[in-house]
Amino acid sequence: MEKVSRARRLLEQVLRTKRGSKVARYKGGVGKFIGGMVYLHRNYAQEVIPSDVWETALKVLDSEYPGFAYNAVVYDLKKRMVRFVQAPDFDQAREPHVGQYVSVFSDGSTRQGHSNSIWHHKWLWVRPDYKGFDVKKSMEWSEFWLSRLEGTAKGTDRTWTKQLTDQGIGRAWEDSR
Repeated sequence: MEKVSRARRLLEQVLRTKRGSKVARYKGGVGKFIGGMVYLHRNYAQEVIPSDVWETALKVLDSEYPGFAYNAVVYDLKKRMVRFVQAPDFDQAREPHVGQYVSVFSDGSTRQGHSNSIWHHKWLWVRPDYKGFDVKKSMEWSEFWLSRLEGTAKGTDRTWTKQLTDQGIGRAWEDSR
């Protein structure tokens, strides 16, 4: 029983930025919702993306980009667009890199691209029992820097590292371990 309640607490946990904005999983307990899009690990895409949209996007991806290996998915709720992403260090990096991606639009058209951006709060993308990385530790990292960060988190390695360094957050985290 304790295991179930611990998992439920992790699933429902809400963190807050210094300004008070909520950081919590999407409806149903998985996914990061921001800017009208839900960010997910591929294991959970079918739980959030409507089946007709998901199945159509998969068919297009398999037809246009056979063998495209993805581990992350972004779903735009309004446009009904699915982006398949090869986040090369999703399980290893504290803030994973985006990498190569293929966007499949509702009309069946596609766009391929690449990004050097990073993602924050990867624990939101998965359920608490996900085995690829330590979900609790990822959540603790988010809670730590959210309580200390002045301003909005930056989205590239260079700008994020500078932001952490300038505010002493990275060093404080290491010292707390």
